[in-house]
Amino acid sequence: VHLLLPTNASEVLAAALLCMIAGVYFGFATLDGRWSAIFLEGGVACLFVGFATWALLTNPWLLPFGYLAHAIWDLLHHSPLFKVTIPTWYIPACVVVDVAVGLGLWAVWSF
Repeated sequence: VHLLLPTNASEVLAAALLCMIAGVYFGFATLDGRWSAIFLEGGVACLFVGFATWALLTNPWLLPFGYLAHAIWDLLHHSPLFKVTIPTWYIPACVVVDVAVGLGLWAVWSF
């Protein structure tokens, strides 16, 4: 899709999608129902939204870093610190998608 869009529209879409994927773990935490998980995941989602907004307004080339950072956040959910119920397939799938999108954006925007 990003190949078909003008650069500025691609940047806005990339920022919006980063905001949306950041909210997925908040949704899992809400389903889990523990306030500690809801506050943690909600706070981190807000950080990703803030980063995406800041990057879009200052230097959209930073957005791929947001996707790579989200891949790291995905991997952290394998640690014992996170006990939110998440489908077992979701974390590795999200890591692959985040890395592919982050690297793909660099490639597309480099043309």
